Amino acid sequence: MTVLSPFVCRGQTPYTYISRIPQRTDAYFQTFTYLGEQRELLTVSTFLTDSTLYRIDTYRIAGPPYAQRIPLDDRLVVLREGPTKVMYPNGQVYLSCLYRVNQLDGPFLLYYNDGTLKRRELYKNGSLRQSHCYTPQGTEQPCSALYQPIMFNGSYKVLQRYLEKNIQPVLDRTGAVDAQVQLTINEVGQLTNIEVNSYSKANDEDLITSIRTVIQAIPQQVPNQQNWQPATMDGVPLTEVQRFFITKRKGFTYVNMPLSTPN
Repeated sequence: MTVLSPFVCRGQTPYTYISRIPQRTDAYFQTFTYLGEQRELLTVSTFLTDSTLYRIDTYRIAGPPYAQRIPLDDRLVVLREGPTKVMYPNGQVYLSCLYRVNQLDGPFLLYYNDGTLKRRELYKNGSLRQSHCYTPQGTEQPCSALYQPIMFNGSYKVLQRYLEKNIQPVLDRTGAVDAQVQLTINEVGQLTNIEVNSYSKANDEDLITSIRTVIQAIPQQVPNQQNWQPATMDGVPLTEVQRFFITKRKGFTYVNMPLSTPN
């Protein structure tokens, strides 16, 4: 049962957004615990509706000078710091890892639902140093890729050119020189949400609406298929985000689209 994306123990994004208040839905609810002299450390515990513990995530809240650059009043800008743990519905640990300054640093452990070790990896400052995988019987076996990022069902160069060509008039009209875009791609490859932010034109509705329109109009690449293939972790499709960054320099628009990153 996947309530939230449980696969967060990889990736090295510069920051993470979370809601300022605990979330409650038909599938889960959260509690927040603040620690530290300045309440700079935050533990988010997520429970299923029957109060079964589903996961624990720990964060360090980004300092005010950094946070103020992000025009997101309803969310906190945080770095992953400390342990992350995800549970099976039966209470067994599924996944356990450690972060330091938003990078994996230490053991990464993945378990079968009976508690048997499935995968053991060791990270140092975000870099994978060792990887060992095991069958349910405990025999070591070759490791396949744990995480597969979101993939575009077409040429990334063609997509980049499309975005640069169609976003250029938007930047010219609004006077913006930058934008940060976050696409949410669900487990079946559907584009379910588009977030647009800008340092130079914060909360400019024309900019936000126009960039969303450009993205929604990306031509279909393969007949009868979504434009995106979902990310997978441990072979399971999951909802993830694809970020890209728009800059305007010397009258030209550039789009940088790194691989998908944790939600």
